[in-house]
This record gives sequence, structure tokens and C-alpha cells, in this order.
Amino acid sequence: MGIVPTKLKTNNKTMNTVEINGIRYREKEKEQNMFPKRISRLMLMASAFAALDPYSPKQKTFEAPDVNIVTEYELIQKKQSKLTKSKRDWVVCQFERNFERVS
Repeated sequence: MGIVPTKLKTNNKTMNTVEINGIRYREKEKEQNMFPKRISRLMLMASAFAALDPYSPKQKTFEAPDVNIVTEYELIQKKQSKLTKSKRDWVVCQFERNFERVS
């Protein structure tokens, strides 16, 4: 089977579809994120001040794996992925955020 990328036309829009293990998925439409500028500035300032605090515990940052999400999702479905559990969870989360199942 494998991955079969195709194009799907709906309402004069062409959407990318992918077939993984016999199930067809399509890319979700991107929504405009209307996050207020003032709140984002405040959050940026708070994180900058928190980073400067010498007494705060240092947290380990998560590095996103450098993999193709679609092919790695297929390997996860087949239980053949070589990624760690946290990275597999990240790939599944990113795939489900960007693609939806086509009936």
C-alpha cells in the first residue's frame, strides 16, 4: 500500500490528500489565529523575565524530531517506527492537527 499523495478538489479549492494503510486523510484548512497582540507581548515579557531568574530550575527543552510526519505516521501505524515514545506522540499529534480523515 504505502503513501499515495493525491489532489482533491472541493469548492474550487485543491486539497492535498494522503492514503495511509488504506485510509485516506486530507489536509485541514488553516484557521486564522487571532491572538491579541497585548497578551502575546505580556507572555513574551514574562517568559523573558523567567529565563533571567537565576534561582529557577532549568527545564529540558523538547527538540522536535527531524522526520517526515506522513511517512513516520505510516510507520507508527504499522508498529515499525524507531522513534522514542515521546517523539512518536509528537508525530501523531502533529499529524492529527494537520490532517483529517476523509470518509
